[in-house]
Parts: sequence; structure tokens; C-alpha cells
Amino acid sequence: MKGQRLLQENSEFLTGFDRYAKTIVFCSDIDHAERMGMALSNLDSDIMKLQL
Repeated sequence: MKGQRLLQENSEFLTGFDRYAKTIVFCSDIDHAERMGMALSNLDSDIMKLQL
């Protein structure tokens, strides 16, 4: 995925800053937003487990 590096850097930044801080990711369409959401969930799976 092209945005994987961006998501990885965003996740690393938030890990060092505040993992619960808000961030905005702009997507080109709904399909792209769904893929980015899934990728973010996978990167931060430890937090996602706490949310369920």
C-alpha cells in the first residue's frame, strides 16, 4: 500500500507523543478510507483490542 509508510510514521509519532491524540487522514474515496482504516487498526492492534 502506498500510504503504508505515512501510516507507520503517524503511528510512531503518536506513540512518542500521545497515542490517544486525534489525527486526520484524507482519503480519495470510500474504498481508500476503508483500506487506510484497516491498516491503522493493524498498526495499532494493541489499542484496538482495548477498544473492543
